[in-house]
Amino acid sequence: MKKTQLLTAFLLAAFAATSQNIVHVTVCTKFWKTDAPITGTLIMAPGYSVQLDSTQSCAEFDFDLSLLPADATFSFHASKEQDDPLNGVTTVDMIKLSKHIIGVMPIASPFGMIAADANKTNSLTTQDIVKIRNLILGVDTSWGTTAMWRFIPEYWLPFPNPANPFQGWGLNSLSLNVDQLQAFHNGTIFLIGAKTGDVDGDANPKSPLFVPGTDSLDLVMPDIVLQAGVPTVVPVRLAVNLDISSIQLELRGLPGIVSFDSITPGQLSGSSLSYMPDPNQPNIIRSVYSDYVAHQTTSTMPLFYLHLRANIAIALKDAIQIQQSGFHSLVSDGNCDTYRLTLDVSDVVATNTPAAPGLRILAASPNPFQDRAQVQIELERAETLLFEVMDLTGKILLQQRRELNAGIHFLEIPGAVVPEGGMVLYHVQAGNVQASGKLIRSK
Repeated sequence: MKKTQLLTAFLLAAFAATSQNIVHVTVCTKFWKTDAPITGTLIMAPGYSVQLDSTQSCAEFDFDLSLLPADATFSFHASKEQDDPLNGVTTVDMIKLSKHIIGVMPIASPFGMIAADANKTNSLTTQDIVKIRNLILGVDTSWGTTAMWRFIPEYWLPFPNPANPFQGWGLNSLSLNVDQLQAFHNGTIFLIGAKTGDVDGDANPKSPLFVPGTDSLDLVMPDIVLQAGVPTVVPVRLAVNLDISSIQLELRGLPGIVSFDSITPGQLSGSSLSYMPDPNQPNIIRSVYSDYVAHQTTSTMPLFYLHLRANIAIALKDAIQIQQSGFHSLVSDGNCDTYRLTLDVSDVVATNTPAAPGLRILAASPNPFQDRAQVQIELERAETLLFEVMDLTGKILLQQRRELNAGIHFLEIPGAVVPEGGMVLYHVQAGNVQASGKLIRSK
């Protein structure tokens, strides 16, 4: 046999011997609730670390057993920190964790329990609820030392104790020996991920932030004009009767114009209602309400009161909005079904100090009007009354200050002060009580 043939045969034999010692595995990450691929993860194995991009969920690994001792072990891990901490995390998760802790409704999935361990103590306590609440409120901006996502190798399942998935969860139990690794040759090892704080498993494993709910409900506020420098209390109600278990809400006022002070309870229990103004941006406020016992509310009464002030005269509907980008405002019912919250600044005239007596006002009529309109008011006692009509920029078109006795009075708005086809706002103040509305002049 020629030397070249001998060399070729030797190399083929050496390659065959080497290839017999090579174990090739594919390692992929997937979501526990849906089995959907989790993209953008960092997958780690002995001697390897592969960062996947936003389209990838699997990495390839080769292990040469001839270079390793016979008692070698192989552990596979993943992490995903490029995500929004609030992905999948809402007040609904707080409710479900509360019910689990008190034994009313245990969390069904071991992965849901792993996700609920927000402070990384391998146990579930009220401190985990506090951690989730603080993240939603914006008190905290990250999970701190707790990983954003946590991954369990599928080969370790089923959990030794599904009622306590933390039991027996250690580095040794998550490792494979040589024989176990060889069984995966040319196969796939799955790492199953749970998103921290996402108890019910509605995070989006591909998108940086999920969008909760498919239907929406209106939060209703009165159509009033905020007066420059005057503290205002705005009643906020839900447009429908609802058995409420939780709310999370972010309101934003016009920067440099509106500042929020606080939120005080109405129908919702004060002990379950929290709020947090942004110390760096006073025009932003967040609020969280959660109670494992759902509260039946009625659409005719305020859920809570919003305390704010503006530094110029401006219509409330032009001054604030509900935030739905980067933070999702929502409400959940007694079954934990979720609805997005939208803002409706109602046409109904209402006082902006709802509990204060002294003034009753009927909406301007006719509306729309042509030649003149009038506003009927009823005073319980003699008051100094301020009556103003202004355009949508806050420019005063009509202003009257009068001393009026108790009883019914009519305040007239002549057509000459309102452009044809235009809309104006009217504002009545009697003592410490204020009321406002809007009026249209037809063409």
